[in-house]
Amino acid sequence: MAITYVSNALGGTTTTTSFSITLPATEANDIIVLEFTHRGTGNGTIGGTYDGPAFTQKHDQLYATSTFSGKTLYSRATGNHSGQTVTGSGLTNSCAAIVTMYRGAVTTGDPLADATIVGEQNALGDETQAEITTAAAEAWVVLVVANSPDVAVSTQACASPVLAERAERLSTGGIDTSISHASGEKATAGATGAFTWTQNNRVGGSWAYAIVPAPPPSGIAFDTSTDVGANSGVGVNATISASTTFLVVHGIGNTSNGLTAATATAGGTPMVQIGTIVAGNNKYFAFGLMNPPTGTISIVITLTGDTTHLSRATSYTGSKTTGQPAQSNEGTTGSGGITTTALTLATNSWLIGGFRNDGAAISGGSSTKRTPDANNVFTGDSGGPVSGSQTLNFTNGNSGGWGYHSFELEVAAPSFQASPMMHMMGTVGGIM
Repeated sequence: MAITYVSNALGGTTTTTSFSITLPATEANDIIVLEFTHRGTGNGTIGGTYDGPAFTQKHDQLYATSTFSGKTLYSRATGNHSGQTVTGSGLTNSCAAIVTMYRGAVTTGDPLADATIVGEQNALGDETQAEITTAAAEAWVVLVVANSPDVAVSTQACASPVLAERAERLSTGGIDTSISHASGEKATAGATGAFTWTQNNRVGGSWAYAIVPAPPPSGIAFDTSTDVGANSGVGVNATISASTTFLVVHGIGNTSNGLTAATATAGGTPMVQIGTIVAGNNKYFAFGLMNPPTGTISIVITLTGDTTHLSRATSYTGSKTTGQPAQSNEGTTGSGGITTTALTLATNSWLIGGFRNDGAAISGGSSTKRTPDANNVFTGDSGGPVSGSQTLNFTNGNSGGWGYHSFELEVAAPSFQASPMMHMMGTVGGIM
């Protein structure tokens, strides 16, 4: 999963020796970046009601002939910290503080370590600073600028990537301070080029660093499955991990009640209908969504002509996030078992299916059953990477009829990420 910028939160506009920031919603492993400046050099005391890991100081940048300072700290969220506060106290004269949040960074270790941090003290009229060199493809480059007295910063830029301002706070408390944070994804590893920006003349400080992306997935994997059966239009919560690349909902309604159509949303995002078939009095439907919303989201299935559905939501990681599913088929049978019609799959794809049977619980088969078959609706798959002509197979203890929808989920291409040693070798001319 690539890094994405999530949101920001700002300290007050008249803060002097302390600040308080209320956090927006977060997910586990989000990186919370705290940055502040004040007219002193101390680190102050970081506190508040935030119950995640203590903030780690990553950088301390002096400016104004080393009499003022700006700081970057980080913490990795453990869940949803919405409404909790991050505070700073024991600062000097005037302070300005911001929080920015990113998703998709490494989940262990230092998330701000993709490049050696470069920082500078900037004299009046100096609105540039030296480049940094990123080590991994898809790292996020960050430029922070602090000033006192306060001044707005704009048009932050470098050769690569394109930067967008994510947060800025000007504080008129005391003799005034300000801090801004701009960032962007660098598609390939390497030098950013020098940084520039626009502001009114002030003495200030600037520093640049890069956020480490999570490693690319090693292949498709089953993530989780949730029973989302309910009345039509009623949401049922499902917890979708941050690494999920494909979400599928399989379900049925009853045609004898007048069911003619169904729609589905996941976390408010419309899902795409990828299959539908009628088996007896049951109308089977399948919905898919690439890169779905993550965290605890509401799955809502709305029926036309019926009031109740039986459904499962199942998620997978490591798949392509365009053009999925690659292909699909569906069918029915009246026997006590089912073998889906073969699909010819690309190398390392997974074959996934949703099933409904009118008989007893599943008793066997050559495929992997992922979900309980309460109400005889379940999801199954190939249990791992396969290729060539493939089928799914399940059996039960009687002759109840079956309906199914199966599809191919293709694996994401590996993303090359250069190591810091490889960058060093390239820089000095290919040392072996």
